[in-house]
Amino acid sequence: MAGGHPLLGYDIDVNGYKLVVNPSEAERVRTIFQLYLEHQSLLPVVRELERRGWRNKRWQTRKAGE
Repeated sequence: MAGGHPLLGYDIDVNGYKLVVNPSEAERVRTIFQLYLEHQSLLPVVRELERRGWRNKRWQTRKAGE
C-alpha cells in the first residue's frame, strides 16, 4: 500500500497499491495554483479558499469504514 494519506487530487486505488487521479479534486488543485499565479502571494489565496468554503481532503481509516 502507498504510505500515508493521499493528497488533494489523488485517491488510493481499490487494491491500495497506487495513487490514481481524482478528477474533481485535480481541477480544484489547478484552480488553487492558478489563484497563486494571479495573486503571487499565499494570503489572498487562503482568503479566497475560505470564501469558497474549500477545506483539506478528508480521509477515513479502513478500520473506521468497516
